[in-house]
Amino acid sequence: QWVLQDGIAYLFPQSVKINASNQSETGSWYKINHQSDSPKDLITKDVFKIWINHGVKPANATYQYIVVPSTNEKELTEQGDRKLMILSNTAEIQAVQHTGLNIIEMIFYHAGQIKLSGDLKIGMDSPGLVMVKMDRSKLKTITVADPSRKLGRIHLTVSDKKGLNFASLWNNEKGNSEITIDLPQTVYAGKSVTIEL
Repeated sequence: QWVLQDGIAYLFPQSVKINASNQSETGSWYKINHQSDSPKDLITKDVFKIWINHGVKPANATYQYIVVPSTNEKELTEQGDRKLMILSNTAEIQAVQHTGLNIIEMIFYHAGQIKLSGDLKIGMDSPGLVMVKMDRSKLKTITVADPSRKLGRIHLTVSDKKGLNFASLWNNEKGNSEITIDLPQTVYAGKSVTIEL
């Protein structure tokens, strides 16, 4: 059901065969991301790896897992995944909600839109990561990141126009706010950016 390593839990809602290793690995940040501004010096660190073997050319295969930071065995045994709800697990969008913390995390593999609650929807025009903190059914914060480190900004659409205290454009025809968030560049590319609502 779950694996716990150094305070981080990996939950598997469905039965799945996993592989794990915990050993020293040598490499450079450049070999990982091929960004010209990344260090090319070789470093050796202890690395914990966990993976699902997908086989060769899987077709229509699915799996799901949930990463829970800052936890321990007692919390996992008492709570399990009862506060976690999978909202989407498709090739376009993966999203999970922690109902206790009112946090929703989303991965957009392509441009798309997801309904969060009631009439509230969030859309992106590119791949990227989005995390929102809710206050009941209203957005409190939005955090975005571009793990590819290729985008200069992220464009979001939010089906809400009340209470926005940042520069946004309400699109009356589409019924949503269009938000543009500038992303960190150079050595900070890929770093998350949070906006308060």
